[in-house]
Amino acid sequence: MNATEEDQKRRGAPGFLVSISDRYIHLFVGLLMGLAVYGLVEHADWLAERAHIAYPLWLLALFSPTLFMLCYTRERLLRTLGWVGGISILLALLALYTGWQAASLDRFPYPFAQSMLVACFIALIHLQPVIWARSRDYRTFFTLSWRNFLTVALADALALCIWLTLYLWESLFEVIGIRFFKDLFDEDWFMYPVLGMSFALGLHSFGNASSVIDRVSTLLARLIWVLLPVLALASTSFLAVLPFTGLQPLWDSDLGTAILMSANFWGLFFLNAVYQTGERLPYPRVMHRALSIAVVLLPVLSVLAAYGLLARVAQYGWTPARCWALLIIVLLALYSIGYACIIGWRRDDWPSSLPRINEYLSWAVLASLLIAASPLLDFRSISAWNQISRVEAGKVLVEDLDARYMHSEMGRPGRLKLEALIESLDETDPETALVLRDKVAGTYEGGWTPRQQARIVMRPEPFEIPAELARVIEERWNTLPDLLFRVDLGGTDTPEVVAVWVQQSGEFNTLCVTRQDGEWTSCGQTYESTDLSRAELIHELGTGDFGAVVPDSPYKHLQIGDLLIDEWSRY
Repeated sequence: MNATEEDQKRRGAPGFLVSISDRYIHLFVGLLMGLAVYGLVEHADWLAERAHIAYPLWLLALFSPTLFMLCYTRERLLRTLGWVGGISILLALLALYTGWQAASLDRFPYPFAQSMLVACFIALIHLQPVIWARSRDYRTFFTLSWRNFLTVALADALALCIWLTLYLWESLFEVIGIRFFKDLFDEDWFMYPVLGMSFALGLHSFGNASSVIDRVSTLLARLIWVLLPVLALASTSFLAVLPFTGLQPLWDSDLGTAILMSANFWGLFFLNAVYQTGERLPYPRVMHRALSIAVVLLPVLSVLAAYGLLARVAQYGWTPARCWALLIIVLLALYSIGYACIIGWRRDDWPSSLPRINEYLSWAVLASLLIAASPLLDFRSISAWNQISRVEAGKVLVEDLDARYMHSEMGRPGRLKLEALIESLDETDPETALVLRDKVAGTYEGGWTPRQQARIVMRPEPFEIPAELARVIEERWNTLPDLLFRVDLGGTDTPEVVAVWVQQSGEFNTLCVTRQDGEWTSCGQTYESTDLSRAELIHELGTGDFGAVVPDSPYKHLQIGDLLIDEWSRY
């Protein structure tokens, strides 16, 4: 036995592994991963009603082998198994709780899976130096983050390329009438292990090609070096013109908050990719100072995103998606505010403080993601409690409650809260209880109850609202309008119905609905801005004389008092 083999045994590598190539170790683990995925797919129907079992098994089948292969060195095999095993147990417990709350696999748990993916990525860059007994300085963390990301991405690309090659292989033979390879490659028991081994081979090959990965990361950094000033100019210009346009157009977009969050995230990501460890300035000093101004303004994006989210919560309450969005906004705000503070403190030398902030906040992000998946911060329970509380407080009518969403998206807490509410309504309001049951079952035919219609101001006088008309109107905003106008705007023999939603800021949105070929359909929408308060605007719309104004367009304009609703736009 040579000195290398003795050293490997001394460091914890079992004797039978000393003579086995690391490539074969990776291939074996990849084979086990593929077989595990195949087993889960084969028993998908059984697992569909047992999410508390399915979630941990899927997490262990995909994450644990990947973590092991990224951390593996034969010299420290036992240490690798210990750390990866400990993390796997923690992830499995969190997945067990999340699956128990979900109660069924009717929907893939995207937020949980994505949060655990990010948590594993952060934990990995802290774990690898510990296992490998290397320096734990920021340069090591930064290098490992790029290497891990690119290694996994390239391994995925290799698995995809092998799958495409096998598809070409079977197609070539199928052309000449030989179906053996098509029948073989279409078998799950063959394809999943092959893809698992392909992924493992990619992790081994690219993981050992650190110089190549570093060149790729350098190339990407150069690309982002060009993009960072463009993004900084875009976000700064956006904030500069915002006082002149107002916030309402942003909130009228369903993606307003998401766009602000994306701009904040990519600004932070590009900044770190370019400045890296902060040891040198990547731009001339004038450009560096201009970028510093853009960085100082990043917290404004977080504030605007939080404002938009909380405004939506005030209207519709908390949901798991909005809870996750708030958590992401808070974490992005911590980075943005931290960077803005060090710019005010260190001036031009602020990049040298990036490593300290990033290292501390990485632990905050990791802890937040783990806590969010635990009973300590269960977004499903929070959302279910909030939705029922809004009903009990009279902010929302019982029949306005999105019972199907609560039942499917809020998991076990939503179902329990909803069942308790329906049971109480069975004694006090059986008709509404039946509506909620129909919504949960997906058999609800739509329409508004008399209590809902009583909340809507109808002009010129109350009129019948068919269920089909109600569905078309609700498809736009998923909430009751404040006013409905029945007026002939032209185009059909039946008068159009114009629905109006009034915002707190005094702006209002309208939707024109007409009847064509025996069906109700949208004929356009508008957004109008006023200087009136919500109460004043509702009074103006509810009491002012109204009528059609003939324009040079397919549908007439609608004049209500001093307000003109025009420019019907299709969507």
